[in-house]
Amino acid sequence: MEEVKNMIISGYSFEGPYVVGKKVINRAAIYVILDSSNVVVDVGQSGQMGTRLLNHERKPCWDRHGGKWFAVKWMPSDRYSREDRERIEHEIRLKEKPFCGER
Repeated sequence: MEEVKNMIISGYSFEGPYVVGKKVINRAAIYVILDSSNVVVDVGQSGQMGTRLLNHERKPCWDRHGGKWFAVKWMPSDRYSREDRERIEHEIRLKEKPFCGER
């Protein structure tokens, strides 16, 4: 069994970092794309996190900024709404000011 690693980003607990494309689990989550120094490159949310990371339109931006890793905060749909995920995504985006996506 793989050891679960934890990290704190903007006051929230996340699992990771993992290599983008190596851990594909389709559950509702907030994801943070990181560079090798754990600097936030991007942040997003999805009801199908694994598929979203594999087909993300901002992947070229991630590549330009060294975003090869991700951390995930699982937010199961039976306990959290899309609005809950979007609120936390927005909060992290404001605090971290990632290179990719809306600022």
